[in-house]
Amino acid sequence: MNPGHSGGPLVNSHGEVIEPKSPADRAGLREGDIVVAFNEQPIAGVDDLHKHLTEQAIAIKAALTILRHTEKLQLEIVPEESPVRGE
Repeated sequence: MNPGHSGGPLVNSHGEVIEPKSPADRAGLREGDIVVAFNEQPIAGVDDLHKHLTEQAIAIKAALTILRHTEKLQLEIVPEESPVRGE
């Protein structure tokens, strides 16, 4: 979520690598992208992002601002509830 984390896989809140067809994949996120804002609210790290990804955000379009290499991009994402582990 910040420059120190770039290069690793994109993971969910359970630490599991995100599989294809996830909201992140559909939004166009790529390995190495750095999330800097969610609905124009600054994101300093994964804890900030989790504060915005509440039940009220599920299934509602949101703007995700990312840094990709030297570009600042805005993507549209629709958060989903994570499946229960083990399913």
